[in-house]
Amino acid sequence: EEQGRKELEGVRMVAAGLEGEVRALKRAVEEAETRAAALKEEMNAKLAAERGDWERIVREKDTAIDEAREKLARMEQNLTREIADLRGRDRRRDSEIAKTAAETAERNRVHLEL
Repeated sequence: EEQGRKELEGVRMVAAGLEGEVRALKRAVEEAETRAAALKEEMNAKLAAERGDWERIVREKDTAIDEAREKLARMEQNLTREIADLRGRDRRRDSEIAKTAAETAERNRVHLEL
C-alpha cells in the first residue's frame, strides 16, 4: 500500500510536470502566433505602402504622358498655323510680283508707243 502511494505520488508529480510543460508550450505557441500576426500586419502594411507607391508612380507617368501629348498637339496646331501664314504671305508676294510685272509691262508698252 505504501509502495502504491509512492508510485501514485510519483505519477502525480510526473503529471504535474507534464502539465507545466504543456502550459509552457501553449504560452510559447500563443506568443509565436502573436508575433506571426504582428509580422503579417507589418508585411501587409509594407505591401500596401509599396502598392501605393507604384500606383502613384503610374499616375505620375500617365499624367506626364498626357501633358506631353497635349503639348505636342499644341505644337502641331501652332506649326499648322505658321505654315498657313507662310503660304498666305507667299501667295500675297506672288500676287504683288505679278501686279508689279503687269504694271512694268504696261509702262514699257506705253513707253514704246510714245
